[in-house]
Amino acid sequence: FTQKRIMKWLVVIMLFLGAAMFLWIYIDKYKFFKKNGYWYEDCSFKHAALIYSIMSFLAGIFCLIIAIRDYFV
Repeated sequence: FTQKRIMKWLVVIMLFLGAAMFLWIYIDKYKFFKKNGYWYEDCSFKHAALIYSIMSFLAGIFCLIIAIRDYFV
């Protein structure tokens, strides 16, 4: 392995880990906070986490295709 190939695989792993992390945040959506004596569901970051998860997953697939192409070529 050359250092360039290792860096490409590390980028792929980091993108998939980021997608998993944001998806875990989205699944862990039942975060409630107390304000003025009432409990509210914290939805502010929930949908953004799903969008970031999808974007990281798609970027990971794109980089995975590039890394596999460079591995076999």
